[in-house]
Amino acid sequence: MSAMAEERMPRDGVGVPMGEERQPRPCESSFRALFESAPDAILVKDLGGRVLDANPAACSLHRMNKEELIGLQVEDLVPPEIRGEALELFGRLVNGEVRHFESFAYTKEGESVPVSVRVRRTDYRDGQAVLFHVTDLSEQRSLERQLLQSQKMEAVGHMAGGVAHDFNNLLTAILGFTELCMASLGEDHELHADLLEVQKAGEQGARLTGQLLAYSRQQVLTPRVLDLNEVVVKVEKLLRRTIGEDVRLAARLGDDLDKVRVDESQLVQVILNLAVNSRDAMPNGGELVIQTRDLVLDRYSPRRDFVIPPGEYVSLVVTDTGCGMSAEVCDRAFDPFFTTKESGKGTGLGLSTVFGIIKQSGGYIWLESVVGQGTTVHVLLPSAGETSEMESPPPVSASVEASDQTILLTEDNPVIRGLTRRVLEETGYRVIATESAEEALRFCAASDETIDLLVTDLVLTGEDGLSLTRKVIEARPGTRVLLMSGHSREARFNPDALLDGVPFLQKPFTPDDLRTAVSEALSETATPPA
Repeated sequence: MSAMAEERMPRDGVGVPMGEERQPRPCESSFRALFESAPDAILVKDLGGRVLDANPAACSLHRMNKEELIGLQVEDLVPPEIRGEALELFGRLVNGEVRHFESFAYTKEGESVPVSVRVRRTDYRDGQAVLFHVTDLSEQRSLERQLLQSQKMEAVGHMAGGVAHDFNNLLTAILGFTELCMASLGEDHELHADLLEVQKAGEQGARLTGQLLAYSRQQVLTPRVLDLNEVVVKVEKLLRRTIGEDVRLAARLGDDLDKVRVDESQLVQVILNLAVNSRDAMPNGGELVIQTRDLVLDRYSPRRDFVIPPGEYVSLVVTDTGCGMSAEVCDRAFDPFFTTKESGKGTGLGLSTVFGIIKQSGGYIWLESVVGQGTTVHVLLPSAGETSEMESPPPVSASVEASDQTILLTEDNPVIRGLTRRVLEETGYRVIATESAEEALRFCAASDETIDLLVTDLVLTGEDGLSLTRKVIEARPGTRVLLMSGHSREARFNPDALLDGVPFLQKPFTPDDLRTAVSEALSETATPPA
């Protein structure tokens, strides 16, 4: 870099010669006022690197008073690991080779603060000095970390959701044909036990893809208004049998908690996963504490990777006295498939599942951990506000017997299409199977046959299932609809754009799941979409 031109400042711009006593000139008074009130730190150093003057912002940055700062050298104001580099850089600053750089300021407590520094040579008292204008970059770096973390989580979530969708199609076929084979062969057949193991493996795979969907916030949730304390009490009984006798369990529940609107089964899974993680971190025993309380934030609350907006929340805190985690492990704790456990002892989906459930429920989660001291996981769920009474679980629709009703089936996966058609035809329905929205619409245009139910996958090759649904309902008002997908209902479509009251069947499903969903969609209690 070429040497910068020397910029001169009035001799009395920052200070006055030692020993002189005079009234400050107007320009000097104005500059001193600006110097003292500047929001950024300003330091004046002689050509040897010694601090000659500092404004209040500089004192705040270094956590020192002015008397402590005056006289310190370059190496006293930077972290120990970069002092050699700082001395070399200061020499280049004095020679005018550098006028802007980024580094770290060192506080009295030993904290390193990221800063941006602009410098220039200036007249000061009886000689030359270097003026440092220092901007604290802590907030900027925090926002950058939040953005990167958000982008990382979103990218991994999309990947996880895509993998889960493809596996759900495979698992639908595995579970479906396995169940058909078992029903056909009977329990006394020599292959029944083997097929039962295939079924168990398929169900385990379904649980894993469910965890992936939870992480990517694509799982189907059934939220209702709940008392968090009541959920904790239910889980506490199960936990006492799960965590072992060496771990002391304490539940400290707040009084008169606000209600929360969440899926109870998923909230139970959150508490269980957090408790099991804590148990595994305390192989020699310890203490596990679950706390609840109301929390009101009257201003934005920044965390490492996100900011919590003001509002009323219900807090769930799970604390253990286990081995703790390093900062590097904490940064990856919510990543899917990341685990510090031995091979075969963990899928790495526990905390990622918890993360997805809480985020999909509109809440926030973060953790604090110290190696050798333990870990605390904080969960904030939005308050449901004033609620006079708790919501009951939704009633199960009454089913009807299959008759000669006609079902228009649209599924682009040939294996799933064949399985679904076979199950429905064996149940007694007449099925018209199509592989695309375009083929389904051609049938509707060419045939006057009544269609009692449209069963379509949401994600199709070409025109999607949502568009097909709208066109079928427009052409044939009163047609009932059953949507299905390996993604959740909201995964790839704006939930506001989906038709209210349209039943949804999540893949993977079994033949029994399919029969029940179709029966309920055709029942008298089901309302055709408008």
